[in-house]
Amino acid sequence: MKVETAFRDEQRRKDEAEARTWFEPRKSKYRTPVKYGVDVVRVRVAPADSVKLSDAELKAAYDRNKDRFRQEEQVHARHLLLMTRGAGPAESAKAKQRADSLLKAAKGGADFVDLCTRFSQEPGASSSGGDLGWFGRGRMVKEFETAAFALQPGQLSDVVQTQFGYHIIRVEERKAAGIRPFDEVRTELRTEMASARADTAAKRAAQALRRKIAAGGDATALAKPYGGMQRPDSFLPKESVPGIGFVQGLAAALPKLAPGRWSTEVYRAGADYLLVRLREKQLPRPATFEDVQAQAIEDMKAAKKQELLERKVAAIRAALASGVPADSVAAPYGGLKEASPVTANAAFVPTLGFGPHIMPKILKLKPGQVSDSLSTPLGVMWVRLDQRVPADPAGFASQKAQLQQEMVFNAMNEWLEREKKSVRIEVLRADLREPKPGPYKTVTLGGS
Repeated sequence: MKVETAFRDEQRRKDEAEARTWFEPRKSKYRTPVKYGVDVVRVRVAPADSVKLSDAELKAAYDRNKDRFRQEEQVHARHLLLMTRGAGPAESAKAKQRADSLLKAAKGGADFVDLCTRFSQEPGASSSGGDLGWFGRGRMVKEFETAAFALQPGQLSDVVQTQFGYHIIRVEERKAAGIRPFDEVRTELRTEMASARADTAAKRAAQALRRKIAAGGDATALAKPYGGMQRPDSFLPKESVPGIGFVQGLAAALPKLAPGRWSTEVYRAGADYLLVRLREKQLPRPATFEDVQAQAIEDMKAAKKQELLERKVAAIRAALASGVPADSVAAPYGGLKEASPVTANAAFVPTLGFGPHIMPKILKLKPGQVSDSLSTPLGVMWVRLDQRVPADPAGFASQKAQLQQEMVFNAMNEWLEREKKSVRIEVLRADLREPKPGPYKTVTLGGS
């Protein structure tokens, strides 16, 4: 691990040094983003256990919401599993014999939890003792469920076979279907009600404080009962506020706030409510390397990759132009990749991807001719046209529906290409991303 850490540190220092050198002649292109500094008054939500609630209040809430506490029939069980998935008949028979032996031992007085810990093949059984916790109907496979719900607490099942293997089940406890009694849900209900009451109280206090400040009250004095004014370090709009965390809705509000003014909104951060005043707005300025170090390193790496790609593309183009056979040029990159026939108006070209500009260039080729470099969604590629098959007029009637579908498909893709220039579009339909057949060989010679 120390060697790996040292290697990562060395690589990080190398990347930083290269990026610093790369950054200098390009630093005029970098500017710091807008950052904001705020003053904050934090109204904390009291812990639930500090809120007082009487039994009468809890009982009244329980009586009003009894349907919320309706439960299905449940059992709490543990099991010992001998797995047979992927096992042949002989292995399965051995597992059954072993399960029968372990069941006999359990019925003879052996500690079932100990047997589960030592012999169960369920993941985690060595630490859980086969405990499955509480579950209702519909949660387990049918054979297991039927056996478990037929048992009373303390009873052992016979050996039960499921798709997973052979099980021995013991039910620890049962709960009948019906309304959970008040005493059982008292703690749960109290925590829920106390949390809601504490939240409401904090929100009201924050709103009252905002009104007092808006009416001209001394914010510093008013903030003292709440821990005083906090002054976090400056941050980017979409970042968490240092020392406070993510503040819901603040990123959208910051550009609208005037320096020195308190927001008219009360914001939520974690379990607390916040009042926010814009202290400063740091406008963009020429960036130092330290300001944009992470971005500069990524940009430097991307530029190096692009330079390498351009060199490879230039070398391949030169080789093809000088008459080197496409098979030889393609060999270092995995060779030519053959595709099945594709229609002339296809917007999707197998291996090359979507692109209305691809097929028109392929159609200009003669059989055996290799295209110039093609920019595709999957990288820079070259295509050799192997065969051109004329359309069969006699088959038009049978292919009319398919052609209509392709024309609609192409029209949609042309629209998508236009829209991509102004909006972000994500194709969610799987059928629009499925490859279609194609008439040529393709070779991937470089990737973007």
